[in-house]
Amino acid sequence: MTTLNRALTANFLTSLLFGIILIFFQAQVAQLFGVTPHVVFPIIGAGLLLFALSIAIEIKKQRPLAIFWISAQDALWVITSAVVLVWQPWPISAAGYWIIDGVAMLVLLFCVLQIKGLAQINTRNGAKILTFKRVINAPQARVWEIITQFEEFHLVAPNIDAVEILSDQTQGTGMIRACSHGSKSWQETCTLWDEGKKYAFEVDTQAPDYPFPFAALRGTWELYPLNEQRTEILMEFEVTYKKKIHQALLHPIAQWQHRKTGETLLNNWQKMAEETEQLKVLK
Repeated sequence: MTTLNRALTANFLTSLLFGIILIFFQAQVAQLFGVTPHVVFPIIGAGLLLFALSIAIEIKKQRPLAIFWISAQDALWVITSAVVLVWQPWPISAAGYWIIDGVAMLVLLFCVLQIKGLAQINTRNGAKILTFKRVINAPQARVWEIITQFEEFHLVAPNIDAVEILSDQTQGTGMIRACSHGSKSWQETCTLWDEGKKYAFEVDTQAPDYPFPFAALRGTWELYPLNEQRTEILMEFEVTYKKKIHQALLHPIAQWQHRKTGETLLNNWQKMAEETEQLKVLK
């Protein structure tokens, strides 16, 4: 079991247990806190049961953005508890404040372990991996022709406004292109070329004006023929962040954004390739 699985499982069991206690044993809890039974206890208990349910879902699915949101809620619980402990706004017993303190420390531990585990998932050699796949109803040669129209890349990629080829060669290893999006711009170099099958680009993240928090970024595009009329595209991006904390705090949000971008790119390529094949059939 991974660090992330352990933290999520412990968080789930604790939230479930405390939720049940607050709902079904509110009189005993109220006595510990030195107050009369109040509707606030079962309300918090119900919230904890819903929270436990959301954790149970992510133990199986492990979606980075959802786990990040769970950790953010844990952090909010800790911050709120700290405020209560400092200001002590309610006339509750010392035991009640000790319980608030102990639960906050436990939740803080879950939060830290979840963030640590989040930084470790979908990694290879220290880099975060983003993978996209799509089966296209078109021959490999046609799909290759579509995905190597580098001068028109901005017409299919939603995060690119303009592309300029800077090298003498327009394809193959060593080709350099400049891409821009709004006021941001960067250069990419083709570092791998297997004609008709595979190519890769590496981004110059060391440029003084590079706008993103990446220490390294490499994208690979590869084609797998399924038969004469069907081809699978595999897009894979290796991302290394400048700071390790970004692996956990920034990547879940970035992954969500990149996934939308990647799916749109594949949608556009698929439409171009399949429409061309349909025109050929009609002719």
